[in-house]
Amino acid sequence: MIDITEVMQKTSSIYDFYKLGEEGLKHPDILAKEVSRKIKFLQDFTKQPMTEKFFKDGKVPPEEFFASQSMVTVLTKTTQETIKAGVNYLRKQTVVLFHSYIEIIISNIVRMILQREVNILKGIYAEKSKLPFRAEEIIDNKDNIINLMIDKEVNRFMRLSMQQKIDYFKKYFDIDFTLTSKHDFEIDILEIDTLRHNIIHGDKEVIIDDYKMLVINNYIVGLSLYLLTQARLKFKIDVVWTDGTGINYLR
Repeated sequence: MIDITEVMQKTSSIYDFYKLGEEGLKHPDILAKEVSRKIKFLQDFTKQPMTEKFFKDGKVPPEEFFASQSMVTVLTKTTQETIKAGVNYLRKQTVVLFHSYIEIIISNIVRMILQREVNILKGIYAEKSKLPFRAEEIIDNKDNIINLMIDKEVNRFMRLSMQQKIDYFKKYFDIDFTLTSKHDFEIDILEIDTLRHNIIHGDKEVIIDDYKMLVINNYIVGLSLYLLTQARLKFKIDVVWTDGTGINYLR
């Protein structure tokens, strides 16, 4: 059973985490606090016995050096750059987290549909030239072979590319991802997948603004609701929508 309320809350918590982190980085006090922290760190560092080894002449700058106006100016500039970069890092990390979460939802839907409509496995396995089982696996799971087949298929599904996942849903479940398109949300799952790829592999520089984060959040919520609704309507998957009191609003 999947509770839509829980799905929406988890998605919202990802976005809320991003917003809280962004507000923290942009807080007016953070710059001064971070510069002070760095000065204190450098001053404490000079007091360590091993520090002198870093200086050829054996002399260590006095504590006042790190608190000088010129050093404060340098540290302020570098900290401003760090904060600016940090906001974009935070957005990138959130996009990767969103991507991972929707992958989990999609895979869980696959598992629930296959558990409900076992006959779909016939078509899937009929296309395979070789079954993905070892003899010992079949023997060890002889009383639970269908669950073994479902586990294997879900694991295989998770390794597919995003386009292959979309094609899988259309071919075996008659669920069309493209119904949640850029026309409705200004973005689609393939664009998010490309963003995630570029973030992880560094193929292209990725700059994401705050509005884009909101668009991604709205799309992930919309896609989740759409896929869960389709699974419920087409396969009678146990999907509920509660208000925290146990009342199910999906009848």
